[in-house]
Amino acid sequence: MRLYLSKCFLKAIPKIFRKIPLISSVFSGSLSFQDFLPLWKLALPLVLSGLVESSLGLTNTLFLSKLGPEDLAAGALVIWFFATLMVIIWGVFTGISVLVSHQFGAGNTRAISTILRDSIFLSLILTIPLFFLIWNLGAVFILLGQSPSMVLKAVPYMHALAFSVLPDLVGLSFMQFLVGLGKTKTNLFFSLTWVPLSIFLNYIFVFGSFGLPSLGIAGLGWGTCLSFWMTSFGLGLYLFLHPAYQKYMRVLKIISRIKYLWDLIKVGLPMGLMYSLEIGYFLTLSLLMARLGLDQIDANQVALQYLGFLSTFSFSMAQAITVRMGYSLGAKNPGVAHRASQAGIITAMGFMGCVALIYLLFPKVLIGFDFNLTQLQQTHHENLISQAAKFLAVMGLFQFLESIRLTLFGTLRAYKDTKFTLISSVFCFWGLALPLGYFFAHHEFLFLNLGAMAYWSAASFGAFINIILLSSRYKFLRNKAELVF
Repeated sequence: MRLYLSKCFLKAIPKIFRKIPLISSVFSGSLSFQDFLPLWKLALPLVLSGLVESSLGLTNTLFLSKLGPEDLAAGALVIWFFATLMVIIWGVFTGISVLVSHQFGAGNTRAISTILRDSIFLSLILTIPLFFLIWNLGAVFILLGQSPSMVLKAVPYMHALAFSVLPDLVGLSFMQFLVGLGKTKTNLFFSLTWVPLSIFLNYIFVFGSFGLPSLGIAGLGWGTCLSFWMTSFGLGLYLFLHPAYQKYMRVLKIISRIKYLWDLIKVGLPMGLMYSLEIGYFLTLSLLMARLGLDQIDANQVALQYLGFLSTFSFSMAQAITVRMGYSLGAKNPGVAHRASQAGIITAMGFMGCVALIYLLFPKVLIGFDFNLTQLQQTHHENLISQAAKFLAVMGLFQFLESIRLTLFGTLRAYKDTKFTLISSVFCFWGLALPLGYFFAHHEFLFLNLGAMAYWSAASFGAFINIILLSSRYKFLRNKAELVF
């Protein structure tokens, strides 16, 4: 019954969205292939970079699992905290690509150089507090109730990671600078260089090889640290020596008034906070799900791994939309910017629509990548299979809506409006979806006991409301831009 309702809702979505500002114009048929092609050229390397970089987390988990359960738990704790912290920083540094794309569209080389210089200065400012925070995370973990023995294992890992902050932030500045210029293929090249290098260094430091001692869990931190230093140095050297970028590098040697530092923080910080709050939402959802039984936890983990992996596409498309629209807005051409937003939303909807159908039609194939289905059936865990299939069905709807929501973030970010996305996300997920999910998970509704399904259903509802708010905001900003230009 629930699967049938999910399928019906998917079919009804285009009709529903015709009533919503911006989304209604997506179905107008006014776009040509030339509106899609530049966007796809920007987005594809970003998507591939994201997928390649996400594979690093899988290998790190594999290395930790070989060391033992306590090392795995300690490492997972550090990885989770470090990843959350870096998501906030990544959100802040996306402001670089936004400002650069606008100035690139306006043909202002001097401003682009100054933005890059100020972003590196921001990296230096943030390095000091982040270094001391990561170095002293052990005390934080103890306050959060973690076992002293596990924290003791995690400390060497944290100390090694602390030395990776500076190259990580400087490298991120260079990467976002390239994204703003539309040089996403260069980003992909360095991702394809960094990930294998990091995996190789992590392996030899963790397990000992080539005459080096085995450092255990600390080796994971030193391997990551060294790979950051090598890749960031290589990327910086490439930018300084390549003729196409030398005109942007000259200003780095000029000491003058910091001009764009506040703009970088104003545009980027709300995005960083929004991403961290959304990670916190899914963490809270998992903790609440744990109260409903072990099968619910395992089924939810199956759904979350696909959500995290495939959301890379939507995030990359959103950033491509931001950059493409930034060029047009910088050149004072809001009409072209609007068509870029339409092309991005249609692309994201099409891809995630196909993903949703795979979730609906082939759930057991996806579950089979994590569990031996025959063994589960023999041990009477059919409920786990059934629950995971239901989660995937509802999550297909959620991820479809998320693709639209995230691409709308990209459109607003192109207008340098990131505060609204933060406020609307907090309201729709923390103020609306989470309380609704909790209520319906523990109360019957129309003679249906939704149980854990209520959390994902409520998340879908929250995403849908967020789409309405974001699309209305976009229409306001678009009309305002057309009046100005």
